[in-house]
Amino acid sequence: MSRIQANYVGIISSVKPLYFLCKIAGLVPFSFSVDLETGTEIINTNIYSNIFSVAWSLLVFFVLVGGTIHYCFAMISSTNITAFYITAFMVSFPLTLLMSKLAILMNLTLNRQKFSDLWKKLNDIDIALLQYGGPRKNIWFKVEMAFLLLIILPWMCADAWLWAGRITFFGEAILRLSHLVQMLVVIQFCKLTQLLRRSLKDLNKALTVNIDNELRTSFIAAKEYPNSRYRKVNSIGITPVIRHISTQCILANVEDISEESIISNSFTEACSFLKIRRIYGQIYEAVDYVNSIYGLPMLLEFVRNILAVIVNIFQITTIFRNRTEQSIIYGLPSYVFTFLGACWVIVFISREAAVTFSCHMATSEARKIQDNVQIILLRQNIREETMEQLKLFSAQLTANMIRFTAFGFFTLSLSTLSTFIASVITYIVVLEQMK
Repeated sequence: MSRIQANYVGIISSVKPLYFLCKIAGLVPFSFSVDLETGTEIINTNIYSNIFSVAWSLLVFFVLVGGTIHYCFAMISSTNITAFYITAFMVSFPLTLLMSKLAILMNLTLNRQKFSDLWKKLNDIDIALLQYGGPRKNIWFKVEMAFLLLIILPWMCADAWLWAGRITFFGEAILRLSHLVQMLVVIQFCKLTQLLRRSLKDLNKALTVNIDNELRTSFIAAKEYPNSRYRKVNSIGITPVIRHISTQCILANVEDISEESIISNSFTEACSFLKIRRIYGQIYEAVDYVNSIYGLPMLLEFVRNILAVIVNIFQITTIFRNRTEQSIIYGLPSYVFTFLGACWVIVFISREAAVTFSCHMATSEARKIQDNVQIILLRQNIREETMEQLKLFSAQLTANMIRFTAFGFFTLSLSTLSTFIASVITYIVVLEQMK
């Protein structure tokens, strides 16, 4: 095991609270292990090795199925068919139940191997970037999990109990469990985008380090050996050779100012630029895995959040409108349900904002790399081989742009949040007119 790999701190070590909570929710029907040769973490997707995790995920899945059946029977008895009823009880709530079951089922089947490949890709990226900075732990995982366990979970339990008169306590509890599962899916997605953003940020730093070394080498060569054969290096065309160099080439510090050292460093630095391009290629592939795993859940999340915000705002306005006629709802004062509805509006908007903002930050970091490359290309004192690698990198950045999508329907960005708000306002106006 190399020194860099020996100092490597696995990603799972910083996400253990999230990992165990997802395990309880049935979202992680696999386990992590450490490769003894490389010291990196791998995902064990073998069903027989994870029989208890798979069985638990199936148990949670069938509990959600049972809750859905119970919910359907409760809705059949209702005769108050209005636009609000259709939006809330026939679209929004069933969609929430569907999303949680779909997330567990996909992780049990289609996403098992994708998670394994994604995790291997993330570990390879982190190890490749270790030479530019030490491993880091994200302490915010613990803070967020504490917030989820100490505030969100008790509030959901109280909310289910207060709304028990609407369906039954069991039906409301299953609905809250579905919300919890989907919240964990959103947290997973946001954390993966943050990890990729961190990798892109480190890659940009690596690019800056390489350029600094390149400029230092060029300065030393021009000053110390103005007529040396170093200037002939540009004419031999080493770029085709560099393309076949192993990615294990490590960036060298230019300390020796001998002519042979300068020529050697010029070759090593070109190798480092090639390595940066390959790391970016790995990040792009990791983003593809994230879009493949979370694209459909994020699309359903967007649609359901719009409907849920509409339902809760419409409910609040209805309670305010009828507050003099009916001050008691399900045996409790109406202001209690007004407060609960306002809390749910905040939760759904916060979830949508978290998704769009995390995607925006990651894609912005990728654009910074592209801007940095374009600025570097305008410099005059860069060798031909380095310039060739930078041009290829620029073409790669243009062809393989980092973006997160909702199952290919639209790109997740801050503009998605504005579309979300506009859709909510439009639909509320339509509901008011229909009423």
